[in-house]
Amino acid sequence: LESGTLYLEDGQTSNVSNALISIPYERGKPVVADVSATVSGAASAIASIAGRNPVNAMKNAPFTATDLSGDATVTLKAQFPLKKDVQANEVAWSADIGLNGVSVAKPFDGQQLTDASGNISANKRGFELKADARLNGLPAKLSLKQSLGDAIADRTLSVQLELNEKARSTLAPG
Repeated sequence: LESGTLYLEDGQTSNVSNALISIPYERGKPVVADVSATVSGAASAIASIAGRNPVNAMKNAPFTATDLSGDATVTLKAQFPLKKDVQANEVAWSADIGLNGVSVAKPFDGQQLTDASGNISANKRGFELKADARLNGLPAKLSLKQSLGDAIADRTLSVQLELNEKARSTLAPG
C-alpha cells in the first residue's frame, strides 16, 4: 500500500504509507503476518493504535492515549497472529516513533510533561525515549529507558533541566 487512511472507532484518522504485508509459511511454525508501515497523525491516535494487540504499548502507561496532544510518526514492523493458538508474546514487533510537540494533559508521577519532541525506539522487550521537552514548565532534555512486560521495574531516567536566571528563580526563589 503506497498510501491510505486508517480510521479509528473514535473518529480519529492517521495517514498510512509504505505498508507491506506478507504471510510467510513454514511447516510446523505458527502462521503470522509480517507487517511494516509508516503511520503518522495525532499522538493520541498513534498511542491508541499502539495500545492494541499485539503491541499493547499503553498497558502500563501512567496516562491514556486520549491524554496526549501533538503529532507523531511511527515506522512499525510487527507480526500479527493469524490463528488463535498463537499468543501475543510469541510475536515480534519494533517501532521507531518521532514525537513533535507532544504533551500529556494530566500530570503523571507528579510531573507535567509538555511540548516533547524527539524519538522513541521500542520493541516487546522495552523502549528508549530521548526528547527535548518542558517538564513542569522548564526546558528539559529527557532520556528514559524502560523494560516492558514482567520486568517493568527496570527503568533508567535522566532529566537535564536547562535553567536560565528566570527559570532558576521560578524553581528556587531567592
